[in-house]
Amino acid sequence: MTNRVRRQIGIAALTTLPLLGVVGCGQQPNQQPAGPVFVTSTSTSPGSTTAVSSATRPPVAGDGAPHHAENNSWKQRAKLSDTDRTAGEAAAGPVRNRLEELRAKGNISPETVRQALVDLGHRADAVAVIPLRSAGATSDAPPPGAAYGVSVGPACVEGDVRPDQVRVEIKGKGKEFGCMEPFAH
Repeated sequence: MTNRVRRQIGIAALTTLPLLGVVGCGQQPNQQPAGPVFVTSTSTSPGSTTAVSSATRPPVAGDGAPHHAENNSWKQRAKLSDTDRTAGEAAAGPVRNRLEELRAKGNISPETVRQALVDLGHRADAVAVIPLRSAGATSDAPPPGAAYGVSVGPACVEGDVRPDQVRVEIKGKGKEFGCMEPFAH
């Protein structure tokens, strides 16, 4: 190959490659083609195809973080059956009543709340109680009260007790953490 031919190939490459970068400009990212898309089917007959309409495609994600759902999947709670929800609600009544008594007396430390839940008949390993956290990332002392979670089969009775209120909720367990979701910034 002569120097002249190499030079012509180099010039052609230098003028063509920038043009390839322009192809597709003005199109929206993840834009779906119009009309059906044909894909090879799993049938045994060779060359068979199946039309897949654009209506069957999953929706394109919006402006959110691309992996937000999978990064936070550990927070997803199990769905409760009617029976499981009923069992959680049955346990929630006595929990609320006992914690209201403690709140009225002003005795809502995490230790007192934990003991009260165990005294209601819940196993000690089924009860989790932590101090409330301060608002923001300060080193201030935590506010008075406690957050709690009680495992009742696949259900959780959880909430918090503060000087001005008692909160009780029935939820499904988290796959990776049970009843008490760990603190994540």
